[in-house]
Amino acid sequence: MNIFLKEFGSKKEISVKFEEDFQAFEFRGDLVEFAEKVRVEGRLRKLKKGYHLRSRVITALVLTCSRCLDRFVFKVDVPLSVIYTDKLPRTQPREKCMDEKDVSLSYYNGDEIQIDDDVIGVIVLSIPMKPLCKEDCKGLCPVCGANLNREKCNCELEQIDPRLEKLKLLLQKEVV
Repeated sequence: MNIFLKEFGSKKEISVKFEEDFQAFEFRGDLVEFAEKVRVEGRLRKLKKGYHLRSRVITALVLTCSRCLDRFVFKVDVPLSVIYTDKLPRTQPREKCMDEKDVSLSYYNGDEIQIDDDVIGVIVLSIPMKPLCKEDCKGLCPVCGANLNREKCNCELEQIDPRLEKLKLLLQKEVV
């Protein structure tokens, strides 16, 4: 997704609208696929030293549920606000100049701004730490591995650590 700065002409602000396919990527050991195209809609405003992009990133991802391991579609609709500048600080090389206050600062070269990395960045930040197919997902049976959302198993779930089994016998004797 490239914004060509020639589109500005004498305008102070232009409308930005993209719809593109993105490739699947690996995140936390899982493959994240796109269920639909990535849409970016917003405005790019000219500043004294750079440009300010305010937009929304809209798409749907295919994720794996943390409890039942089923694949499900996760809707993404997040804001993207980035200030683009063509100058790097003179005191430090590019890889060392980023810190917490620069989260919404990006750089461009020439007559175009590439926003792909910023779009992927906000998509990654929108992925939950523990993705769930639904809030009340029952997960997998720890004994037989059955998906408890689809079937009910007859496994005895109370398993005692063999190292603590003697302690349980002692506690049962005291109750009697």
